[in-house]
Order: sequence, then structure tokens, then C-alpha cells
Amino acid sequence: MKSRNRHALPTAPAPLEIHMSTRPQIETGRAMGPRPSPRSRWWLLLLAGVAGFALGQGLLAPAASPTVSAAPGAQPAVAGALDRRQAHAPAIGRATGSLDCVGDIEIRNLGQQPTVVALLGWRGEPLCPPHSLGPGHLDCSGLIAPGATWTMAHHDIPADLLSGSFYSLSTAPLEAAPGTTPQPIAAILCTWLSTEMVGDAEAYRHFKRAFDTGEAAAGGLAGIPATQIPGEPIEVIVRRDCDLGEGRRAASDYVAVSGDRLTTPELSGDLIDVTSAMLPFLVADASQLGSSYIHMHNSSMECAVAELWFAAFGKCMRRTICELRLPLGPGATSSLDLRACLAPGDRGVGWIRVTQPVSILVDTVGETTLPAYTHSARGARGLRAGGIARAAAGRTTLLHIANHDRSVEAKVELTFRRGETVDATLPGWVCPGGGLTVDPREISALPDGWQGQVDIISLPRPAEHYSPGWSPISGIVSVVEHPTPDQMISVGFARFEVIDSPLIEPIPQPHLLFMPIAWKR
Repeated sequence: MKSRNRHALPTAPAPLEIHMSTRPQIETGRAMGPRPSPRSRWWLLLLAGVAGFALGQGLLAPAASPTVSAAPGAQPAVAGALDRRQAHAPAIGRATGSLDCVGDIEIRNLGQQPTVVALLGWRGEPLCPPHSLGPGHLDCSGLIAPGATWTMAHHDIPADLLSGSFYSLSTAPLEAAPGTTPQPIAAILCTWLSTEMVGDAEAYRHFKRAFDTGEAAAGGLAGIPATQIPGEPIEVIVRRDCDLGEGRRAASDYVAVSGDRLTTPELSGDLIDVTSAMLPFLVADASQLGSSYIHMHNSSMECAVAELWFAAFGKCMRRTICELRLPLGPGATSSLDLRACLAPGDRGVGWIRVTQPVSILVDTVGETTLPAYTHSARGARGLRAGGIARAAAGRTTLLHIANHDRSVEAKVELTFRRGETVDATLPGWVCPGGGLTVDPREISALPDGWQGQVDIISLPRPAEHYSPGWSPISGIVSVVEHPTPDQMISVGFARFEVIDSPLIEPIPQPHLLFMPIAWKR
């Protein structure tokens, strides 16, 4: 789908900043190599790293050192990389007019081979085609060994960098032509990205398509077969230090959204492709808890339009539609302050429907706290969380449950236990597309100071129900401090562990997208 912004004017491309990170890797507190400084040593670093890793594994013999061939007929090694070989950070630096952050980025190699990670950063708000610009910032890491971590420090990241996408690049050697010296694929790609993506949206689309699908134009990308581009699985953690205004600061960490956790397609019967995600807990200017900000990063190659539906806890028949800034260009980040949409004190669950895969971060801005979590892309049948507490050490954990089925309610059962001892079992119903908050302080069977775990199961609906089966659920755990019985300050979020998720196909959803500019072209 292509969408044009008829009112956008062409803008001169901003100079692309290229930063080749030179900090040593960290692996169990040990530096992984020398600190190169001139850019001319970049290729030597990659070549030496690949050779050194191979030597350490006893694989340096010519017969055991594979070389990727760019010749026609080469066998593809990978078929696309919409998985953990890419990650997307909806908020790194300045996110809204009242939230200004600096962030350190930690990249961990989860694979079995060395990898290099390219950060494509977005500054400002990219326009939709035909006036799109490419990324405004590029940073390639050094060689990251299996299990090691590479840090991109905030002083090396532009202060106005809004969001970023991380791509793991293969370090396998590539023989560009018979008889030439093989070069690491990552070194070739970092050079290509630095020279070809200067304000060039089409070059970005070319790279993105090749990385995601394993398909590229004739000749591949910089002479590299598209299927050979992706490297190893990665995990990216963004650690932010944010200015909340009026001299207040707060720290906030979150794990970037991997390629297999973006908003997921739904079966809606619409004439357009729609993806969706749940936001299990949203709050608007509530006393002590603060207010939520939603940051949505367009991780796709096309323009996107989106809508946010909000359902207050316990109110099944009322929905509020919040306006997002539209359209959202490739690489763009849109932020929504819920105070502009909801009434003070509103709490509930939100679900976003958007015409392209996106990543979403929710910040809850308090007086001196900034807990954050990313969206829930898929529902499950069973969830589990440990460390649940009822007024223990001045803290309580609240359970927020969301129903991914927007046409049928979910019947759930919550079991509170300590080891093998079951202390309470509670039934409940969750509105279609709505949410439920469970406060352990309201459960009489649990005394103050109780600590344990909770299992939440989505039960089959009664046989006489008009829609048999069960509804997929997701959720988030919020940790609140209450220094006095009348105070409740949100200090953090934790994820549920999925214990049963047999759902494979998306569930049918009603036709609910009311956007005249969202048709296919």
C-alpha cells in the first residue's frame, strides 16, 4: 500500500552523520580487543575478528572456511529476517515536548557467530512518498562475539535522535570476483549504507526489502545476495535518562521490539491490510500514577495510518477513539499524550490498528518515575508472573489483563500460589477488546505481606455460549509503591511469562477501521 501526503513540500536532505563505534565489546567484564580509531582500520577489525574467531574454533583450514559467492546460482542461506535479527526502538532521545531523554544502547549477540549491528536512526519526522528522506543517522558497531555486548554511549548518539532500527549484519567473507580477497559482508554493507543512504528513501527501501524478505533487484545489494545479508539474532536494550521538566529526572529501560514482535496482521474482512497490538495499561493524568505517552515507530517501507481505541477498565460498551498524527512515514515516530484525548483519571486498555507493522512503546510519566513497556503483539491462553506481592515491603503488584478478541468476552481464572500451595483461585470475565485490573489488596484470602506467583488461564466458554472456544489474552504487571495507605506511585512494569500459546492463526475481527485515506493504491 502506498499513501501520498499531498500537502507535504520537498525538503532538502540533511547531511547524514556516520559514526563507526570504536568502543571495545564487553563479555563477562573483559575487553574483547584493541580500540581502533582511524576509519581505515575498520575493515581490518572485521577481518581480524572473523579470522580470530575461526582460529579459536579450529576452522581456519581453507576447506573449512566457507566463502559466500556472489556468482549466479549461489544457494541462499537465509530466507528473510523478520525475526530477532532486527530490532526497533520507538524512543531514544527527544520524544515529546515535555519528555527529553538521552540514551545508552546495549546490543547483545544471541547467536553462535560474530555479528555487526547497524543502527539506522531517524531525526525529525520523515515524510511520506514521494517526499520521503532516508535515515538521518548511521552507526555501525564493531565485531560482536557470540554472547558479548556492544554499547553505544549517549555522547555518541545525536541528542535529537527520535528512534532507531537495528539490523544484524553477517560477517561472512564475500568473494566479489574470482581471485579477489574476500571481504566481510558487514564491512561492505556499512560502506554502502554510508554512501548510498544520504537522504535517499529509495535506497533505504531497497535495503529494508532485501533484509526483510531476502529479495533484491538484480545484482543483489552492493553485490551481496540478499539472503546472505542478515547476521545473528540480537537483543537491544535502551537505557534512557529523561528530563521530566521542572528539574525532575527519571531513568527508564526497555527492550527494543524485535522483528517477530511487531504489530501482527489480523483477519478483519477489511479491504486493506491491518495490523494490531494491545496496550494492557494506559492512564491519563491520574493522581500519583501519572500519565501515559504512546510512541509509535513505523518499522515498514510504506506510509502508515493508525487509530487508537481506548476502553476503560470495567466498561464493556464504551470506546474512545484517540487521534494519532497521520500519516506516519517510513521510519517516523508519532507520540500521543493521552491527556489530550482522555479525561483526567481515566485508566484502561488500548488497542492500536495500523496499516503497516510498527513498534510501540508506552511511557508512564510520574512525578519522579518513568516506567515503560512495549506493546503486546499476540495473545496467549496462559500467562504466569512471579514476584507478585500484596503490601509487602511497601510495594504491591497490580495485574492488568487484556482480551485480544474484540467481539467475544474472555473467561479467565487466576490462581495465586506459593510453591505448591494454592492460596486463592478467582474467576473473572474480560470485556471484548477490553481489560481488567486485579489488585491483590482486594483479595481477602491474601494477607498483607503475601508474596508468590499467579497463573492466569483463558478458559473455554460454556457450551451454551453463542461463541464457543477461548479468547487470547495478554497483560502487564505494574509495580506500585504506597508509602502511606492513601498513596500509590507507579515505579515499574514487568512482563508475564507465556505458559500456553496454541493460537497460530489470527482471530477474525470486526470491521472497525474508519479512515478514508487508508485504502489500497
